[in-house]
Amino acid sequence: MKNYKLLAADTSAKTATVALFENGVMIAEYTQNIGLTHSEGFLPLVEEVLAATKKDISEIDYFAITNGPGSFTGLRIGVSTIKGLAHAVQKPLVEVSTLDALAENIPHFSGYVCPMLDARRQEVYAAVYKNGEKIMEDTPLPLTELFVFLKKHRGKVLFLGDGAINYRDVIQKALKDKAVFAPTHLVLQRASSVGIAAAKQIEAENTVSYSDISIRYLKASQPEQQLFNKQNKEK
Repeated sequence: MKNYKLLAADTSAKTATVALFENGVMIAEYTQNIGLTHSEGFLPLVEEVLAATKKDISEIDYFAITNGPGSFTGLRIGVSTIKGLAHAVQKPLVEVSTLDALAENIPHFSGYVCPMLDARRQEVYAAVYKNGEKIMEDTPLPLTELFVFLKKHRGKVLFLGDGAINYRDVIQKALKDKAVFAPTHLVLQRASSVGIAAAKQIEAENTVSYSDISIRYLKASQPEQQLFNKQNKEK
């Protein structure tokens, strides 16, 4: 990282997490997973990080936020909040894949890394990495299809994310000794990992303005899917 201050955050699931980097060093990270909705807990978390580090929002050079996949509501709250802060101080944004950030939790695993988010009904949002290279892009898919993909590759697979927690028994049954799981303190989203992923994009000059940030849902919401199915039946 070069000489700048970076505020990084993630609200893509139940966890809300915010970190502040200065001159390439993380100087604060606050995370909560206590059942608060992001609408009531996220902005106070940002304020706590700034207060603890004695920084003003105007000092931040870059803002980074995960923009999907993940919870539709969580993503909207996080993106809109960070977008508003960036707008207020006229600073650039960095869009980070939730799965890319999760993979940064454990960057040196010798096998495959598979971050996954629970999309319900035994479906997940998943990606697969090997030696830092992304070999399967962010994809919504049934667990059975993910297992078919993973069984084609030799070596252990490390799982993390709430999908790894919620479907642990299913994963172990399907992949047996091939499956390993991240430790508790690294299994869920961390803003420090968002910051690390964002730094790579900043170095590549891959930033956007507050007006250009987008959310990557990857699949329709349940109400949208129900409407789509209803319209198809009526045709």
